[in-house]
Amino acid sequence: MPSRCDCGREFDTWLAAQEHRQTSDAHEEERLTLPPCCEWFPTEEAMRAHLADHNYHHICKHCMVDFPDMVTYSEHVGHLAECRFRDCNKIFEKDQLPGHLEYAHGHCLQCGTTYETRQEFNSHRENNIYHI
Repeated sequence: MPSRCDCGREFDTWLAAQEHRQTSDAHEEERLTLPPCCEWFPTEEAMRAHLADHNYHHICKHCMVDFPDMVTYSEHVGHLAECRFRDCNKIFEKDQLPGHLEYAHGHCLQCGTTYETRQEFNSHRENNIYHI
């Protein structure tokens, strides 16, 4: 999930935004400070240890966004869905999961079956006379 830095730049993940804050001259004064506690961390490992010890951070393990409270965190997580096929396990907004299933794995609109791989889906279509 995208994360916007205080300077206005947008990054793919929260960690990428934090890395930008660590290395950019524009953020020299604020290296690895973390709201809401505003503590400064010399390394990412130190910051992660802090996050694990303090229960006022509500971080989504999938997009690494720190939510201000448990209510907004729960709302966010409630909108996520995981693709449970072997070796996939990608996380999506719930409304994006059907498209993923159709295009990445193969979902037959005629019989309602979703296949784990696109190859299995193509084989199903080729071998099923009812789908012609």
